[in-house]
Amino acid sequence: WSPADIGSTFMVGSIGLMSFSLLGFAVAARRVGLIRLWVISWCIATTVLFTFPRVLTAAMGAGVEPKSVWVRVLNYGAQLVISILLGGNFVTIQVMVNAYVATRADGGHVLALAN
Repeated sequence: WSPADIGSTFMVGSIGLMSFSLLGFAVAARRVGLIRLWVISWCIATTVLFTFPRVLTAAMGAGVEPKSVWVRVLNYGAQLVISILLGGNFVTIQVMVNAYVATRADGGHVLALAN
């Protein structure tokens, strides 16, 4: 992979995370709750982190070309899932901290510090 390939992979992950943060996070958090969303995200992301290199190694061993569409889809897909889920967890933690700080008597004053 060239530096341009690596950069485009991270760009796909970044666009996915921004899209999820703007369009999907609030819906997901309302449906399953913040804690459950955080746990589910970690479980799925960890599974992808452990599975991706093994699937890629098996594909290379089976003769799949490194620059093939299949490898690119696998690579971009793994990056997208990991970026969305782990990046979304930072948003989840920030929302939980903000909710906690808002319950304090001095919440209005320390909310800026919490962010």
